[in-house]
Amino acid sequence: MPVPVSLSASDITATSVRLNWVQWTAIQLFLANEQGAWYDPSDLSTLFQDAVGTIPVTADGDPVGLMLDKSGNGNHSSQSVSGRRSVYRTNGVLHWLEPNGVDNTMAMTPLESIIPQPFSVAVGFRDENPLGETLHIFDAVNSVSRIVLFGHDLSNKFTPFAGRADYDFSRLQDDSVIDILFNGANSKISLNDAPYREGNYGDNGFKSLLLFGRFSNQQYLQGRFYGGVWVTADIGDSNRAQLKSYVAALSGVTL
Repeated sequence: MPVPVSLSASDITATSVRLNWVQWTAIQLFLANEQGAWYDPSDLSTLFQDAVGTIPVTADGDPVGLMLDKSGNGNHSSQSVSGRRSVYRTNGVLHWLEPNGVDNTMAMTPLESIIPQPFSVAVGFRDENPLGETLHIFDAVNSVSRIVLFGHDLSNKFTPFAGRADYDFSRLQDDSVIDILFNGANSKISLNDAPYREGNYGDNGFKSLLLFGRFSNQQYLQGRFYGGVWVTADIGDSNRAQLKSYVAALSGVTL
């Protein structure tokens, strides 16, 4: 016959704390083999000065030729041309990649297949481009794709796609977190702690992704990239909030 177990209030409280203390990490978004990528410049074990990953990044000012994807998908970002590499920066608390706004890019490889919607994106960054230039964090580099994350045009309108629905924001020259669900007519987008704006942001396919790059005659990113995650799924409100808080912490943003 089973012996009843007697637990005091303190026992129950302690047990509950132990059961609930499981730190959320972005790897939880990829447990069902979802495609995507997770980049975190604060993890120096993922950064290398050369494109083949033989010279680790160790100090502020080191060039970054390779940034490993932490999602397990192998969608690493690299730059084989030494003169086009962003640099690693830190102030002792925050860590970021700093592209120069002229020609710094990183190609995501080996991703070449069309990315289906829905997919979710969260990125931490600072835009230091001169006023009036267009900003892109993620950009497409083949003729059938569209801008994958966003840009703002000469009217300072925030656009998930060139020529698509706009979202008016002030200049993004402070540390910022962008959170987007791409899902056709059910898409949503938010900056920092602003409410989500929902609408139809298109249903184009995407592939051959490029970090900090340019689309057509638009500009490269000049500023800071604190990290980002994209995953081929609608990750749901709870995970979306966790992901946004995680990227905010990387970026020094208070939500």
